[in-house]
Amino acid sequence: MLRDQEKDEAYFKYALEDKINHIEKINEYLRSNTGVPVSLYEGLYSDLLGILLINTREKT
Repeated sequence: MLRDQEKDEAYFKYALEDKINHIEKINEYLRSNTGVPVSLYEGLYSDLLGILLINTREKT
């Protein structure tokens, strides 16, 4: 059962896919460039935290 009753399972699936796609884009950038802006690490942290929260909401 979802803890957040206003958002359905499809919303969380979309949100999870969006986070994963963003992480893949950042990884591609990191592989192709030597200089890494700090904001990329902040984005990765934010996406990974979002994935953890989405997984937590799906299981409760």
